[in-house]
Formats: sequence, C-alpha cells, structure tokens
Amino acid sequence: MMSEKEFNCYLCGHNKKENVIVIDSFSVSRCVNCGLGFLETSGITSRTDAEYGQDFYITNKMIKDPEKAIKDCLPKVKFIKQLKKSGNLLDIGCGLGYFAAAAKREGFAAYGIEGSEWAIAYIRRQFAIAAYLGPLEKCELPQISFDVCTMWQVIEHVDEPLMLLKKVRELLSPGGYLVIETRNYRGIDARMLGERWNGWSLPYHLWHFDPGSLRRMVNRSGFTVVEIKLNYSAYVKNKIRKVPVLKLLRNPISSLFAGSNITVIAKKT
Repeated sequence: MMSEKEFNCYLCGHNKKENVIVIDSFSVSRCVNCGLGFLETSGITSRTDAEYGQDFYITNKMIKDPEKAIKDCLPKVKFIKQLKKSGNLLDIGCGLGYFAAAAKREGFAAYGIEGSEWAIAYIRRQFAIAAYLGPLEKCELPQISFDVCTMWQVIEHVDEPLMLLKKVRELLSPGGYLVIETRNYRGIDARMLGERWNGWSLPYHLWHFDPGSLRRMVNRSGFTVVEIKLNYSAYVKNKIRKVPVLKLLRNPISSLFAGSNITVIAKKT
C-alpha cells in the first residue's frame, strides 16, 4: 500500500496521516485531509482466486439454501427498484450469486462478476446467470450498457478502487446508477467496539471509508452522488435492549446513530 517513509494519499494526495488502530501485526491509518483509511502493512494485496475455492465458502458458511438466500436479498432488490424498475444489472463481487438471482427473479437482466472460478461455476449451474471471472478490468463483458451496477461489501477489498469505479462508469449507460455498500469505520459501532469491531477484517480490508471519503472517491471517478445512507447502529440497539423501559424504542433511537455500513447511490450524468 503506502511506504512508511513517504506518504501521499491515494485519494487526495495529501502528505499527512495518523494512526487509527493496530490489531495484531496490522495497522490502519487515515489521511488527515480526506479521512480515507488504509492498511499500512506493505505487501498485502487483495485475495487471489486460489484462496476462494469450495473450502473457503464452506468454512465461512457462505453456501446457503438458495431459496432462503434469494429471499434474504429481496429487500436490496426492492431498494434498487426505487432507482430502476428493470434493465441490465451488473453485480460486481457477486459472491455465490444470491443477489443477482434475486434481481433476475424481480425482472432484471442480471450479470455477475466474481474472482473465484469455483463460485462462477456454482452461479452458472445453480441460477443460469451470466457470471464472469474477475477482476473487472480483465473481464470480457458483452457489449452491453448497464442500467445499474452494484457493489456490496467489495470496494474495501480492491487494490485500485478508483480504477475500478472509472471502469464501472464506462460500462454504465447515461443516467445509470452505481450503488456501493461498504463499512463505516467512523460509525459508533467501530468507535465503541474498537478491535472487536468486525468491520476491520484485517488484512483483507485494504481500505476503510467514512461517508466523506467514500463520497469523494465516487465523485472523483466521474459520478454524481445522489444520496448517502447510513445504517442504524447495532451497538446502540443491543445496549437499549438491556434497558426494559427503552426496549420498545430501540429501533427509532438506534437509527439516530451511524452504524457499521454506508451506502452510496451515484449516477452517471
């Protein structure tokens, strides 16, 4: 990632950084100007296809009952349908294809990109979806203009997120939407849980975002940010559950505090 001796922020070019957290042998710092967080340890890159075989998905309990997994993804699809009712949808980092399959069921022409040959074979076999082996910049997609591109918990794993977003913009049709969900390292969950916050996921998360840095990255890639949504705080909600008099108010109170995820909706104009 960044040299210990010399620092220039990947996003804004600023030359000052500060430490955020150290977990075991890994350190996360952030740019003091734009707030982009990054993994300090040199020599760490995104995981390779060899690490994402069948054993990986079994060990991490990612292989689910397809019908239940599709049903669990329907709220996200309904969210997308508020932007576009139908059209060509590309899910980048599609995992085992459950979201793409849910989008297909709801009327989208769904496509997926994933960095695992085993996952690609699973998606094609299970859902008959056009799935392509990533990374995106090396992927031979059909000559098609996409109406929506989604990235659910993907951008934090990518070596060159700006390059990826610029490529996505090329694939989108005019007026097309980009939807990114990633972790919010400045949410109250991260601040209160510290090392125990599961959003760090070191060393596999190479980048760490807050709303400002994610907006800046998306804007710099040529998109217009339409909306930024912050999910409610699970930490606050769990604390409120333990107070009987406040238990019924746990949802409205926890919604006042930014939790672990950020969602950015952007448009190609």
